[in-house]
Amino acid sequence: MLHEKIEQLRESEVLKPTEAIRMLTELLEQSTSDARESDAESEPPS
Repeated sequence: MLHEKIEQLRESEVLKPTEAIRMLTELLEQSTSDARESDAESEPPS
């Protein structure tokens, strides 16, 4: 019984925030690479 409660707490308190951080990191990486690509497109050729 206690083991089940600990498992539920671990899932809600650790795994969900960890998943949210992973998703946010992916979004940041995508937006950073998108920004770099649009910067490269807007620069005049040398």
